[in-house]
Parts: sequence; C-alpha cells; structure tokens
Amino acid sequence: MLPSEYYYMTGLPVKLSHNLGQIHQPRLFDFMENDVTVEEFAQPFCARVDVVDFGDSEQMKEILKTLKDFDLFFVDKGVMIDKLIRSLSMLYKTDDIQLDTYSQCIFVSKSIMIDRDNFTYLADVVLNMLCMEKPKKQENKRKYEDDYRQKLWEKMQRYRVEKEKKNAITFLDIVNFVVHSNSVIDYERVYNLTYYQLVNTYTTLMNKMGYEEHMMYRTSGQFKMEGEVKHWGVQSKIKKGIAL
Repeated sequence: MLPSEYYYMTGLPVKLSHNLGQIHQPRLFDFMENDVTVEEFAQPFCARVDVVDFGDSEQMKEILKTLKDFDLFFVDKGVMIDKLIRSLSMLYKTDDIQLDTYSQCIFVSKSIMIDRDNFTYLADVVLNMLCMEKPKKQENKRKYEDDYRQKLWEKMQRYRVEKEKKNAITFLDIVNFVVHSNSVIDYERVYNLTYYQLVNTYTTLMNKMGYEEHMMYRTSGQFKMEGEVKHWGVQSKIKKGIAL
C-alpha cells in the first residue's frame, strides 16, 4: 500500500486498512455544497478520551481506563453523532449510513462497519489529511496561590486566546492568497482542490516568496543579512503522513 502522503498529494481516494474500504478526500466545493466548514467536518474526529475531563474521582478514573474514543459518541448521545454521520457521508460519498445503537457501531453502505476498534485509526487519517493535529488536553493547574493574581492571569490568558483567534489566517485568507500569488490557479480551480492540496500550495508559495525576498535583499548589497535561509524547495519537503 502506498504511503498516505501519495494519496493526499494527488487528491485520490485513500485506501484504508482495518476493513474500512476507501474514503474520498472532500474538495473545497464539497464543503460549500454541504454547507459545512472544514472545522465542523473535522470536529467528530477530534473526540478523544484522553482530553475529556471526567473529574478526579477514582471511580471515573477506572471507567476512563475502559473507554475508547468511539465510546464517547454513546456516552453523550446527541448532536455529535449526527455530525459524525454527516462527515462519514462526505467521506464515503453515500447516504446509506446506519447507526446501530444496540451494538454501538455504524454501518456504511451495509459493507463497512465502524466501531470502537477501528474508529481511532479512521479519525487519525482524517485529521492527517486535513493537516490537523490531534487535540491535546488542556492543563488546568493553578499558576498562582493568590486568588486575585490567579484570576488576573486567567483573564489575560483568555484575552491572548481571543486575540490569536482574531488574527489567525482563515480559510478564505488562504484561498485569496493562493489565487492572487499564482497565475495558474484561478478561483474555479482552487475550489476543486482538496484541503490538503490547498494548505500545501499555500505553505509552498509562502516558503518560495520568503526565500526569494530574502535573496533579493541579500544580493542588493544595501542590507546586511545575518544567517542563511534554506532553499524554499527544502522548506517545502513533503512530510510523511500516517501509516495506512
């Protein structure tokens, strides 16, 4: 089986192990047609036992040891399972998705069964092809013993997070940059890309422009440039994906 990054680069369906068949990489227009953001599409695959706060009781700690990621959809039934089914429908390009609450599994086209033993693998592949990291548990330890200083610190932390979100590069920012910095890719073509292809194109163009700008200043003789910058081709080397 080819490494996963080969599938990501070409945009072809990804062949999976664990009897999961193959999944289709949604293209940008798929997200638009389904009225779903990339973040909403990815959200169900971020369900991880090791980041959920079940409290500090010994009983809950023991229960946690027996849970797997897929179990979370049945511990707290509701909106999240509906989001998972919608995302699976896009991945497998079918509306034939049946939830079996008794056996706690999902059947896709009556031939593929997703359960607690293969869901985490599927979730890892999906996040990997979306250039996303698995969620990490947030530490809730106090920084200060003094309540006033602790509350002030927490307020500053919330402000920092909000500022980062406000200044973050958005999906539309990436599309806009790719279209206007590359004469080959126009609006119609960019929406035919997968999200991985879009992010990879954006990253490569950024590396290339940064390198060329650095070399322009260096060769002008008007600026003193410290240090060396790796060639954009080296900076844009494709990372190995998850093992399929």
